[in-house]
Amino acid sequence: MLFLIGGLLLLAIATYPFVFTRWVISRNDREYARLWTFLDVIQREAQLDSEKKLQLYKIILSTKNVHQEPLEVEDLMLLEDIKSKISSENQTKLDGYLGSNLFFLTESQDNTEIIIDGISMPLAAIGVLLMLGGSFSVFEPLSEFFSKEEGIKDDPADPKSDRRYAIQRIYYGTDRAATKQTPKGPDFGFQRANKLSVGFADVTIPSKVHRVGQIELPRSVTVFTLTISEKEDSARHFTIHKISQLGINELKSRASKAATKAKGYPATAFIFIHGFNTSFRSAVFRTAQLAWDLRFDGPAFLYSWPSVGDTKNYVTDIDAAAEAAPHMDKFFDLVLAIPGIERVHLVAHSMGNYALAELFKRAETRLSKRQDAPFDEIILASPDINVRSFRQVRKQFDRFAEDVTLYASSTDKALLASKKIRSDFERLGDVGNDGPAVFPGVYSIDVSSEGTEIFSTNHNIYVESKLILSDLGQLFRFGRHPPDWRTPAFYPKAGKNGRYWYVPY
Repeated sequence: MLFLIGGLLLLAIATYPFVFTRWVISRNDREYARLWTFLDVIQREAQLDSEKKLQLYKIILSTKNVHQEPLEVEDLMLLEDIKSKISSENQTKLDGYLGSNLFFLTESQDNTEIIIDGISMPLAAIGVLLMLGGSFSVFEPLSEFFSKEEGIKDDPADPKSDRRYAIQRIYYGTDRAATKQTPKGPDFGFQRANKLSVGFADVTIPSKVHRVGQIELPRSVTVFTLTISEKEDSARHFTIHKISQLGINELKSRASKAATKAKGYPATAFIFIHGFNTSFRSAVFRTAQLAWDLRFDGPAFLYSWPSVGDTKNYVTDIDAAAEAAPHMDKFFDLVLAIPGIERVHLVAHSMGNYALAELFKRAETRLSKRQDAPFDEIILASPDINVRSFRQVRKQFDRFAEDVTLYASSTDKALLASKKIRSDFERLGDVGNDGPAVFPGVYSIDVSSEGTEIFSTNHNIYVESKLILSDLGQLFRFGRHPPDWRTPAFYPKAGKNGRYWYVPY
């Protein structure tokens, strides 16, 4: 036993520097490099000296700070002088950098949090080893942590705040069957109900420790057959606070009030459609994370089709996604009829795009009877759909949306696996040697450089990358096109199949 403990301890010590170093390196360094490159262009065009260039750099950084303060008169005068000397295209890009983008640059706390994460894993491993050796006493200091009572508590670190978590409400529609009733509400499984259920889910967001792009969940450590897990804690994790089923009229009334009260995204709603291998709980958490990180204060909706939530059930999920079409149609019609909502955006991820395409190509639907485009923007995020199949329904996407944006990546390992399962048919979310798929009316963006994690599938970069989250926020607020007008980090490129945008490595 001592040899086992010693060997595992040495393994933990050996892997510690790699894990620590990898997590400490900030992924946002390249964002600063892109900004500085753009400032070089402005310096040449406006004939700025180095001092004024540095002043402009500081102005841009100050507008990205969460605790933003008004600009000084001297700064405003410099901005006016620069804008009078540069091209209209660069004026637009500069305005984009000066916009209400809180995610483009690293927040000061990120590196500290990354360091803490890097240290916690080795410590957890050592703790397990000590336990295996019989030294249970090391866990005594943790006993209070594992027995924390959930709820709203005073935060001694912040005397101005008495809450350690926030509540994000999500309105849902699903054709999943409710398998059981829990103290927090119905539990929806993967069985198909063949009918639409609607309601809301309240999710706790650990606002004091949350990092943009992440879903904080209880961690667990497994050695052989022994697993130790943290107790779910609302102050540290995403948790389900409450799930409630509603009637259609009640949901409309509640969502209408939310839309009317919205200030940051007035009269705006979005609907998220999840992808393969996603449970109802996971879909709710992802929608809540997206809404929270976008500071979205309007009603956020989720349509959850009956995915099994297991990687072994790919074919089963395909059938479930297709059969969800009539219920999804009814849910969309419900949302579009809510008073106070004037703009609705769709965000479809992975296999959710297949479900959406199955709905759009049906002739007799509630959507097909609408005269105008019901959606302002449809976002195709890492779409797991055959390029040839999408080409057949592209006109329907044009008909149902004012604009369509595609986020594609060559580093998406999940889509590479899907491509193999589907006999090497090209996936819409993949990027080939000639760039992403390009279609009339679709703004295709190659975001491969945003998903370069070695130990990740890079399938969720649309909600994990601060750059893409920022772009989504700009789309939801202003709907500005082409992409480089709202996000200067997107560079246009004339590809073999047409124009697309990309993020340089």
